[in-house]
Amino acid sequence: MCVIDRSGHVSVIVRAGHLSYFFAGDASYTQDALLAGRPDGVTFYPRSAVRTLARIVAYARVEPMVYLPAHDPQSALRLQAAHVLPRDAESA
Repeated sequence: MCVIDRSGHVSVIVRAGHLSYFFAGDASYTQDALLAGRPDGVTFYPRSAVRTLARIVAYARVEPMVYLPAHDPQSALRLQAAHVLPRDAESA
């Protein structure tokens, strides 16, 4: 499954068993930025970026999800440990 927002961002979700692996590309540079609801990096549409982050968090509430943004140095550790984003996570 791919998730594409109107500004052209692409994320890929891979489902394996009971987990989803959310390859976020540049939706956020880190999981902390996702949880803060804070766009980071370059964005031409800040409101759209904030909505995208909120949609990702909403997905994590219904599907166990390992969040893997491309620039987060912790992504490899989360992948290896299958560390799921907390279901009670909230973006601002």
